[in-house]
Amino acid sequence: MTGRPDRSTTSAGQSHGPFFLNAEEQLEKEPVLLGRMEATAQNRDKSRNFIHDIARDL
Repeated sequence: MTGRPDRSTTSAGQSHGPFFLNAEEQLEKEPVLLGRMEATAQNRDKSRNFIHDIARDL
């Protein structure tokens, strides 16, 4: 046993709590969605500057 969950019962955290993905097509969408989020995310420096700007405004 590797200690990793079986793909058919992968847990995903959501704002309303964890849920389980049981359908194979749902599991196949996860990497696509993650890739889209990573593609639109700011890089580390831009993110840090954005947070510092907000903190200065407070």
